[in-house]
Parts: sequence; structure tokens; C-alpha cells
Amino acid sequence: MKGDLVFKVPDSLTMDEAALVEPFAVAVHACRKGHVSAGQKVLVCGAGAIGLVCMAAAKAYGVDSIVQTDVVDAKLTVATKIGVNYTINTKGLTPEQIAEKVQELLGGPPEITFECTGQETCLQTAVYATKPGGTILVVGMGPQLSKVPIMEAVVKEIVIQGVFCYANCYPTAISLLASGRINLKPMITHRYPLEKVKDAFDHAISGRDGAVKIMLNC
Repeated sequence: MKGDLVFKVPDSLTMDEAALVEPFAVAVHACRKGHVSAGQKVLVCGAGAIGLVCMAAAKAYGVDSIVQTDVVDAKLTVATKIGVNYTINTKGLTPEQIAEKVQELLGGPPEITFECTGQETCLQTAVYATKPGGTILVVGMGPQLSKVPIMEAVVKEIVIQGVFCYANCYPTAISLLASGRINLKPMITHRYPLEKVKDAFDHAISGRDGAVKIMLNC
């Protein structure tokens, strides 16, 4: 029934936060797929909207040792505002160099890596960085074919888990946001009135000015 797809937003959530429930549900689904839990070390490749909600979801699931990477300082600043422990601007670094920096910051390799960019080099970084026996959650959408150091993954017995959208995650996503344990408001970097919807989409696609999540005020 159509009513089964409607969820009440608690009074404690603003409409801005309610608008972030859908992408946050993707992150909840990823955490469930990866069995994310307290005490783990986590790497998040990418600090766009999906990368940020994955980082926030990992925090909500009890993880308190997270590194987030990107090539745009403004996005890493947003990650810091949301509560990530460490950030790395990876511009000019090789996947192996990034993996080494990640392990230095975390005091060891991450058990879980969220790959949220779809970029080939980030997939490579995930394989080099992740702990033997760990899990790479591929959340980002990229090209059909990518070069991945697959034998590195084989020897390390890494699980590469695909993540697509979500399933029955809205209630959990709403509950976690309403709990106040995480604050996604810093993700909202720009606003446009409804009549400038084309400008808003052009801005989002360009990624200029450190745009992460652009809100349309209806």
C-alpha cells in the first residue's frame, strides 16, 4: 500500500533535516551491509554528500576513529564540522601514499572502508588501505569498468560489498537523526528559491564554492 511508504517526521526534526533522511538512509543501508560497529577503524573515501552521510552514520553506529579523504578542502571542512576525527586532502598523492597516511592517522589499517566517489584511484586506495579480512563498501557510482589491484584484495581476503540505495532503512535513519547523536546541518552549503531551480542544479553539478548539499526553498 502507498501508505506504507510514508513516514512521520518527529517534531524534533527540522524540515532541513527531514530532507536529508533519504541520503542518510543510503548510509544506514551501507552500515548494515558492512556490519559497522563501535571499536572499528573506518576510512571514508570522498566528502561529497554520500561520503558525509556515511561518515555520520558510522559515528551514529558507535565508530569513533574515522579518516575522511577528498581533494577539496571546503568539503573536508564540512566533514570536520560534522565530527570526523581526521581528514586528508589527497590531491597529488598516489593510492599507496594515501593508504599509508590513513594507517598512520588511525594507528593501523581500517576494518571498514566506504568508497563513496566511484573514482578508480579511490577504489585502489580502498584496497591498499583496508585491513586484511576487512570490508570495502562500494557506495559511489562510477564507470562500468575500473582497474583494481584485485590480487592485493585476494591475498588480504578483503570483502568487496556493493551498496545500492536502501531497503527498509527510513525508520532507522529518522530515529538516528532525531536522537541528536549526529548533526547533518553543516552539509547544507547553499540555498536557492524554487524559481531558480535550474541555477541550483547547475551549481550542484559544477561543485564550485565547495557545494555539498544545495537546498531549494519551496
